[in-house]
Amino acid sequence: MLELSSTLKKHVDPGSPIPLRMMAAKALVPLPPPDMITALFLLTSDADEKVRATAMESAGKLPDRILSSGLRDEGVNPPVLGWFLDQLSRQDVYAEMLVLNASTPDDAVARAASICGMRTAEIISQNQLRLLRHEDVVRQLCLNPNCGPALIDGVCDFCVRSGLILADVPQMRTARVRIFGPEAAEAPPDLGPTADEVIEEFGKLDDENAPPMEEGKRLTLAQRIMKMSIAEKIKLATKGNKEARSYLLRDSNKLVSVAVIRS
Repeated sequence: MLELSSTLKKHVDPGSPIPLRMMAAKALVPLPPPDMITALFLLTSDADEKVRATAMESAGKLPDRILSSGLRDEGVNPPVLGWFLDQLSRQDVYAEMLVLNASTPDDAVARAASICGMRTAEIISQNQLRLLRHEDVVRQLCLNPNCGPALIDGVCDFCVRSGLILADVPQMRTARVRIFGPEAAEAPPDLGPTADEVIEEFGKLDDENAPPMEEGKRLTLAQRIMKMSIAEKIKLATKGNKEARSYLLRDSNKLVSVAVIRS
């Protein structure tokens, strides 16, 4: 549910008169940049066809001073940022702002990764937390014809060393052999338990309202987490509850700690 200011709500509420909504769709309402892009996003789903079309047109013609400010703002709701990245993924100057914004959804970054320009792809490839947290970002980067072999090799080598296994991605299989040797071609090294396995094993580990574990179980959980790869620890930080995150927060790998804090 998007939180809207009273002024913004008045201009995007489906129950408001069409002229009020049309004013916002034409970007004629004096709104701060974050509210302006939020209004246009909402109005592209308006019940009135003319309002929808006008909002879509206005979104494509916003001046740089509004777009640059709005797209960088981490307080903007993630669905808004994701929608704008879908529209602007081929325009490096704005796509870069969006992929650098920590609030932009991972799935939107993954969609952009397959079609964006080289500059944006390089920025995506440098966000190691996103790569490990949302593996489809890696898949889509590997499909992008604008990405050079050096960039893809670097991404895949890092992901393989961090314990990410994507058997359906040829470049990842090649990286696994490059790092672990020919014997890893068909049988990747045992990288420990996955986040999903640990959650299933301990039950309710993804439930924030679960009661605290008993001492023996907590010790076993700590031992299991120690055996997990970096990639799976990051996934557990995203999926797990407060108890799981309390162990991960003490992890020596900075990416894992950051994943815990952002979750």
